[in-house]
This record gives sequence, C-alpha cells and structure tokens, in this order.
Amino acid sequence: MIGVIKRSRHISFGFTLAYALWVLLCARVEGKFLYPFLNTFPFPQAFLATAAAGTAMLALVFEFGRWLSWHVIRRSTLADRKQD
Repeated sequence: MIGVIKRSRHISFGFTLAYALWVLLCARVEGKFLYPFLNTFPFPQAFLATAAAGTAMLALVFEFGRWLSWHVIRRSTLADRKQD
C-alpha cells in the first residue's frame, strides 16, 4: 500500500510540473498568462510563488491523507483486533 501512495504522489507531482510548464508555454505563445493575476505581478515572482503554493498544497493533501489513514483507519483496525 505504501508503494502505491508514493507512486501516486510522484505521478501527482509530475502532473503539477507538466501543468506549470504548459502554463509557461501558453504564456510564451499568447504573450500573456491565462490567469489574470499572473499578468498583474512581475513574471518570475508571481509564477514561482503560484507554483510553490500549488506544490505545497499538494504535499499537504498527501500528508493529511497519511495522517488521516493512521488516525482513523489503522486505529480502528487495531481497536477491532483488540476486541476479538
């Protein structure tokens, strides 16, 4: 199960990187970003801050899932085993 979680995390981060590159490519072709807030701030700072925030959010979701799995699923399984 742990291998599946690590693999899905790596795939998710891969998609995040691919999407960030796609946004950069679209901005290069169109001359502006698809998202208006990225056009109002200086280029490298706004894009990097948005990419960092998205990556951090994704990491937090996986960490929350790990925490939730441990505290809810595993503890209830252990409690069921102790009752038997």
